[in-house]
Amino acid sequence: TPQMIHETMLGTIREDCVLLEPMHPDQVATPASVAAHSMYERVDPYIQGIPGGMLDMHLTKYEQHNERTTKITGSRFIEDPIYKVKIEGAGKVGYRAFFIVGIRDPIAIRQIDRILADAREKVRTEFNELKESIDYHLSFHVYGRNGVMGFLETEKRIAHEVGVVIEVVAKSDELATAIAKFAKFRGFFYAQYPGQKNSSGGGAALLADEVLKPGQPACRWTINHLLPLDDPLELFPIKMMEIGY
Repeated sequence: TPQMIHETMLGTIREDCVLLEPMHPDQVATPASVAAHSMYERVDPYIQGIPGGMLDMHLTKYEQHNERTTKITGSRFIEDPIYKVKIEGAGKVGYRAFFIVGIRDPIAIRQIDRILADAREKVRTEFNELKESIDYHLSFHVYGRNGVMGFLETEKRIAHEVGVVIEVVAKSDELATAIAKFAKFRGFFYAQYPGQKNSSGGGAALLADEVLKPGQPACRWTINHLLPLDDPLELFPIKMMEIGY
């Protein structure tokens, strides 16, 4: 801390601890800043899978070692009897289009699941020659309820207004745009639900009338696996070359 665009750290591994020191003279490694990194892109801040096993951090302690260095103790390595390394890869699945809808009507918000289901069914009917999850993928992200955490969300309350991000991935840019546009108008702008007090179009606010498109292909994880190895170095050959005049 303070954060910079590219942090470089020196890690000193000892028998009983690890020392972390930033290489930039204006940065300091504090117990809080180092512990915070244990939650970086993690589902569980206490268990981290690494090649050859798991790092157990339930008993890890972070202490200020000197003015710029933090000392880490108590971490435990749990060896996996089968050595594995993680392989990641991405591949193109088509083109992505978005539309953002805002809903303030409390009657509609209480029935948001019904509205989403109706919107999905209208898309299926309109594009009945296509197969959902094969020719296109339609997703609704409800911000104000669980737009960030999805099914992992533990807070069950819902906000007084919600933003629904309509996401469509299809084989072509034109198809993704058409489905997103249809889902917006027929699914939300002309939504109908019990107890509705407004005419069609009164229940949804549109951020923009045009579909939002990233302008580049959509990709997803195509490889995200643990690969067992007989030899930890078999995928990482080391060649020694002696160069001289």
